Amino acid sequence: MSRIVALESHDQHRQRHSPTHDFTAAGHPPPRRRPRLGTFAVGTDAFVTAGFLPAMAGALHVSTATAGQSVSLFAGVYALASPLLAVATARLPRRTLLVAALVLLTAANALSALAPTYAVLLVGRVLAALGAAAFTPTAGRRPRRWCGPSRAAGRSRW
Repeated sequence: MSRIVALESHDQHRQRHSPTHDFTAAGHPPPRRRPRLGTFAVGTDAFVTAGFLPAMAGALHVSTATAGQSVSLFAGVYALASPLLAVATARLPRRTLLVAALVLLTAANALSALAPTYAVLLVGRVLAALGAAAFTPTAGRRPRRWCGPSRAAGRSRW
């Protein structure tokens, strides 16, 4: 009888820890996966614009090379602002900062998509880069409750 109970609990353990068990009962990713999904969205945002450059250039009546400067502008602002925003926002509540950064990123991407002029596109890309720069360093910090005791104390397994 105890062997049956042990097998059932083992099966339950395997089900809980299987790769297919990626979402909670409500259909949301578990808390550890949410920052990863946001970081994927930020990374995608940085490079997806390159595929639309010819269409953007035609719609905004600029050359493809000029439209491509929006990609460089995003990358430059992101690279410069990430460490600065990480320090400036270090004491803010983590969840609030992550949500605010994604809201800014979403609004800025909407502005970029609907930009009637090249100048508005550049403003949208700068705002998107600021949202991405605020999100990524914060998402990379793991709360202590997600780590094992050795990592929470600052020690690595490596």
